[in-house]
Amino acid sequence: MFVMIGHWPVIEGLWAPVQQRDETSETASARWQRLMRAAQGGDQRAYAAFLKEAAVFVRVIARRYHRDGGAVEDVVQETLLSLHRVRHTYEPGRAVEPWVAAVAKARAIDALRVRMRRAADETEASDGQLHEVADSTAGADSRHEAQAEVAAALAALPAGQRAAVRMLKIEELSLAEAAARSGQSVPALKSLLHRAMLSLRAALKGSNDA
Repeated sequence: MFVMIGHWPVIEGLWAPVQQRDETSETASARWQRLMRAAQGGDQRAYAAFLKEAAVFVRVIARRYHRDGGAVEDVVQETLLSLHRVRHTYEPGRAVEPWVAAVAKARAIDALRVRMRRAADETEASDGQLHEVADSTAGADSRHEAQAEVAAALAALPAGQRAAVRMLKIEELSLAEAAARSGQSVPALKSLLHRAMLSLRAALKGSNDA
């Protein structure tokens, strides 16, 4: 996997070795702080070492939100790019992990919202006007507000319907896979999904009319 960070190419698995200090007297948190301070000072080797370790950390967070390996790697790359853009905001002496975790969580949620909107778009052909309603909401407020409304409407669904949407529309499982995971029959899952999409459409339309 390759990604350009500024003028520095970063290839996972092909990182240049970094001169290590005696890590028996340095905690992982202290190491990240040291690497970030060096990176802010222009040390490219330290920056590469930090990004390599951060990628592993971010991948763990991304997997809490995404099942698909491709989506996880997209979140990792987007997070690394975000960290690159805001690296100057890191304050030396502060713990690095919470800062990285916050950026990773934000990118993971952004990706999840995109998938939710894509699911709504795909539902237009079979379940009606959900995409149209979401777009009209976006026109009245903003795209991010519309995404938040979709997320809130999803959270308000009964557990069975919410699970059906998550498995079939967000995680993109097949009906057979979803049935095996949930213990529901395929017809039952189809019914749950149909009712869920109708409820989402009604909820979003009501929000837009308010």
